[in-house]
Amino acid sequence: MKKSILNKFKIKPIDLEEVRKQKILNLILVGLAIIDIIVMIGIFILVLIGVNIGEQKGTISIFFITPLFLFVLGILFIINNYIASVLANQIFLVIFTVLIILADSPIELIEGRSTIYFYLPIFFAGILLRPLSSFLIAIIISFIYLILCFICISTPNILAIGTFLVVGLIMWFYAKDLQQSLSHSEAAFNRSNFYKDIFSHDINNILQNILSSSQLLSRYVKKPMREEEFEELIEILHEQVTRGEYLVSNIRKLSELEEEEITLKSVDGLTVLNNVIEGITKSYKSRNLNIQLHHSSDKMLVLANELLNNVFENLLINAIRHNNNSIINISIIITKKQVNQIRFFKCEILDNGIGIVDDMKELIFLRTPNSTKYIGGLGLSLVKQIIEKFNGQIWVEDKIIGDYTQGSKFVLLIPEIQ
Repeated sequence: MKKSILNKFKIKPIDLEEVRKQKILNLILVGLAIIDIIVMIGIFILVLIGVNIGEQKGTISIFFITPLFLFVLGILFIINNYIASVLANQIFLVIFTVLIILADSPIELIEGRSTIYFYLPIFFAGILLRPLSSFLIAIIISFIYLILCFICISTPNILAIGTFLVVGLIMWFYAKDLQQSLSHSEAAFNRSNFYKDIFSHDINNILQNILSSSQLLSRYVKKPMREEEFEELIEILHEQVTRGEYLVSNIRKLSELEEEEITLKSVDGLTVLNNVIEGITKSYKSRNLNIQLHHSSDKMLVLANELLNNVFENLLINAIRHNNNSIINISIIITKKQVNQIRFFKCEILDNGIGIVDDMKELIFLRTPNSTKYIGGLGLSLVKQIIEKFNGQIWVEDKIIGDYTQGSKFVLLIPEIQ
């Protein structure tokens, strides 16, 4: 059940490499179809003007082959666009190679007149299949060439075989480099869509709240309201501006995490946590916060960096925003835990908020370029990525087991300095 729900919120990332191969094969098929149609029209014109095609060598076979060839191209086009492009590419290469072998006599294929045609399957394999395929096709072509030499009792041209293999190697490395470039482009494309989604949702929400508050404030000019109402509106505006600042900061941090490796060092988690609590308390003066920190050690030395500040900040902000109680109770418990002979500091953040249903406990961390729904927000996605960079873990549980409505418990494991 859980996996089926998770799958609803995931999409396959756009594979630019597969799209490229599909488009290339479409162009090849359409080009061959146009040539085939021109040939058929030419033969039809010859028949109309009274030319006896039966006297033309090979014309009769072309007359019957061209419609069949057009039909095969149509089938490949359907497979490529509606079934499986990889299968279409493989079938095309097999048919193309067979046609080259049958296009001329064996002696002409091995003695030079048609040898150059053998380079085409090697080239097409590199751009339509995996990079290694071009070299494998070169080996197969070399093997076919040797068989034809054996059939014709002819001495193999070692230079031709060597050229097949060299071309195969060149196409292999070229296609591999192209594939890596497209992979980077695909990642950049997914990230751009990710950030676009963030701004279309989060910024619009922030601006809507600011607009509503400003409209209410404009009424104050005409009809004065109570002082506490006025202060509440000012606080809402302040919170939304702060929220916007956090959004921009989180996007920048996410971008940095994706683009470069981070350096880990010894950090006192307790100092960071106390500073975050102090800052959060100042930022949310209008909310009745009761944040309790419980720890048995004087220090919490973990292998992390300055991004640990963002982890605690986002988790506490999340606990405050998703809480409708008049008093927001947040309890932070720091203990030690050993997993597979690795020592961790275990940080549990418990709140009395609205809670998270079981089916959503994994989804809330899925705000990534490959997810399509707004679920846990950018903050939790950032937290998960940072913790994973620290070689730690994060998950969420019910504060009271079996009753999510009583609040949530976020659990972090951060490696202790050994």
